[in-house]
Amino acid sequence: MSHQSLVKSLAVLSLSGLLLAACSDTEAPELTDENTEQTDVNDKSNTDSSSEEPSTTLSQNMLDWVPMIEDTEYVYEGEGAEGASYTVYPQFTHSDTMQLVQSTSGTDMVKVYEYTENEVREVFLRGETYFRDDIVDTGLTTGQDTFDILLQSPIEKGHSWESPSGSVSEITGTNVAVETPTGNYEAIEVTRKLNDSTTVLYYAPEVGLVQTISDPDSDMTVTSTLSK
Repeated sequence: MSHQSLVKSLAVLSLSGLLLAACSDTEAPELTDENTEQTDVNDKSNTDSSSEEPSTTLSQNMLDWVPMIEDTEYVYEGEGAEGASYTVYPQFTHSDTMQLVQSTSGTDMVKVYEYTENEVREVFLRGETYFRDDIVDTGLTTGQDTFDILLQSPIEKGHSWESPSGSVSEITGTNVAVETPTGNYEAIEVTRKLNDSTTVLYYAPEVGLVQTISDPDSDMTVTSTLSK
């Protein structure tokens, strides 16, 4: 080999060595502790997001369980007694009260619900009421001496309360499956006892009362179920 060819070969080899060294330095950076910690955090984040379970926390907003729905008639079909079938229609709503009329084949009964941050109370009850007046504005007296607390937070199984009427209520179930002609619901179950009578009420979120069962363990069971 000539001297000139030898010089060219050595030059090529030298350049190849420099390029390989440069590529090696670029593709294999040093793995520091900081990089390792960041990788661990990312891996943990990906694992947590993929295995996260959906929240099952129940709403504590009273309006989600006993909503103020205007211009909507609720129709309940009943079994066990003549008054088990009825309709409910809201007449007047204010910021913290809702007046409704419950109509059966025999009478019209006006009720007023009062809302607080943690309770819904039935503060007015008057039967045989066939006129349409805003009770909050007229100042009519109720037919009952005390009132019932329909629902109270916290909305969780086991929570109980006593109403001024003497009734004792307890949330005896959550996410209870209730089938009705209007659909299937995941409801909370409220069991109310007064003297020797027991009433079980089912409230579905954003719908309200979907079923009532009176004296479920007796031969005189009365059921009212939302039908449309």
